[in-house]
Amino acid sequence: MFLSIIFNKRKWIKIGAGILLLLLLLPIFFLFSRINGWGLQNQEAVSSAQKAADQEDLREQVALLVLLYHHLDEDEDHWGPYAIPPRQFEYDLQYLVKNNYEAVTLEEIIDFVYHQGKLPAKPVLITFDDGYESNYVYAWPLLKKYNMKAVINIIGILSDQESAASDHNVSYSYLTWDQIIEMQESGVVEFGNHTYDLHSKNRTIQGIRKKKTESVKEYQQRLMEDLELTQKKLMTACGSPALCFAFPLGIQEEHALPILDELGFQVTLCSHQIYNVLARNQDCLRPLGRFNRAAGINTVDFFARIEKNLPVVNE
Repeated sequence: MFLSIIFNKRKWIKIGAGILLLLLLLPIFFLFSRINGWGLQNQEAVSSAQKAADQEDLREQVALLVLLYHHLDEDEDHWGPYAIPPRQFEYDLQYLVKNNYEAVTLEEIIDFVYHQGKLPAKPVLITFDDGYESNYVYAWPLLKKYNMKAVINIIGILSDQESAASDHNVSYSYLTWDQIIEMQESGVVEFGNHTYDLHSKNRTIQGIRKKKTESVKEYQQRLMEDLELTQKKLMTACGSPALCFAFPLGIQEEHALPILDELGFQVTLCSHQIYNVLARNQDCLRPLGRFNRAAGINTVDFFARIEKNLPVVNE
């Protein structure tokens, strides 16, 4: 009887110890389950993110917004179709950032078209034509401030003249070669070709349009000499020639196309105010349409007019 009592006591002690051990292990088991669940959730999240990234890589078309600016000026008397106040440009940059646009470079665009490269979901190419000094004084600091990039299409002869001039005024001066070098070295600005000395319109000259009095061969030789001069100057200043050509005054000429190809321009820029759809085809880069930024319309209304024409592309 005494042995039976001792045996039962030991039995209940073992049962109690087992229950106690189970109680101690339950929180640990619960915690492990939660951690494991979190791990699975994280794996699923990573998998979803990777799947989305893969889908992004497979996009065959991308809608590209290209903006066209010219001159930035504090003097209200100068505002108009091709001149806006610097603060307006800053408001535009703020809008782009707030609405998830990402500024892209010419190289990124070319890489997407030619080499299966990637572009962000909402790419924007910011361009300036003519190469005003206000691009250096006002636009460049703002681009850096908002982590944006831009292409400035220069007129070679104006930069030559400005570099030799002693008088400079941001209201009317153009970029010097020293300023071009400084901006290019920052990695924020690329430079395009806007001709050397064909940005004019009169009775005999209309941008790069062929003269009625010259043969196709004469015209192409004249154009080659002009464009090649700016290409060589950009090569000396920036270490590489321009990747893009901006048609002066928006005037295009079919006889110019072989010369543009021969000089290696992979992108041409026109003045048609349209959204662009980039595809894996080089023809989509020739030319790219651009929305001109004029004074007299606020940022919200300006972009509202543009975005209502946003094309639908493959997701």
